[in-house]
Amino acid sequence: MNQNLIPSLIIAGAIVATGLLFRQTVATSAGTQIEAVISSLENASQKKDAAGKTRVSKIIEGVSSSVADGFKAGFSSDENGKTKEQLAVRDKLEVREVKISNGRMKMQENIIGLIKNNSDAIVSNIQLNVVSRDKDGKLIDVTSNFARVQGALKPGQELGFSVERTLGDFNEKAEELAGRKATTATVSVVELTVVK
Repeated sequence: MNQNLIPSLIIAGAIVATGLLFRQTVATSAGTQIEAVISSLENASQKKDAAGKTRVSKIIEGVSSSVADGFKAGFSSDENGKTKEQLAVRDKLEVREVKISNGRMKMQENIIGLIKNNSDAIVSNIQLNVVSRDKDGKLIDVTSNFARVQGALKPGQELGFSVERTLGDFNEKAEELAGRKATTATVSVVELTVVK
């Protein structure tokens, strides 16, 4: 398939160049040349080979096949094993003592807690996802940018974390900001690096 890809890309480049020539030709008002170019392109895109495929469909198939092969290679590589190891370690990280505290400014609050490493591996680059809920249990906020925990965590160790949550604008009244405070927060580890 790769042997067909290069000629297909050359044909695609020729089609693009012809389109650019077409635009330039329009600017110079050479109507008969335009019609000849369009007719040539139509014939090339409609003419089918013995298998019933046009040059354009072959180009599309070649590009699609290359992209699919790239995805398959990525999933069958050693990355898959790495992901399984990370998942096994992630499942042994325990998030404990999650609390919500006031932030440094009136429009902020912090979700704090501890992560304990119950695995046999050293981990770093721990990323957290925080789901905040109000007193009725309704969803208020989910962190869109995962909070990173600083430092490496050895087996058996605990590491504290703090995730800052913005309640609104500094100019808003304290009552409005207080109405957006979370009552509960659920914290989960979503990503990590196993240190070798």
